[in-house]
Amino acid sequence: MVGFVFHLIYMGILTAYTYYIYVLDIEAGQKEQPRRRALELALIFGIVFPALYDWIQAYQVGLRAYLSSLSNYIDTIYIWGGIINVILQNASSSQAF
Repeated sequence: MVGFVFHLIYMGILTAYTYYIYVLDIEAGQKEQPRRRALELALIFGIVFPALYDWIQAYQVGLRAYLSSLSNYIDTIYIWGGIINVILQNASSSQAF
């Protein structure tokens, strides 16, 4: 249940990030982008907690037992997708495309 709540929080942060950065484009043309940086940090912390929770769970029950459940494969893909998203968002301008 704890992991599920963390995932919901991350999805809320990702939705807010998308809305403020892509839909409203409130930071366009500004040198300092404090709201963008705050949302990027929130994305990082929002994915780190579910990742740590699942990695600790995998360590406690053992990797083989952890991967015996299909939902844990889905969680793993979700977490790595979130980590890749955070890296890509910080590696280039959000409006680069």
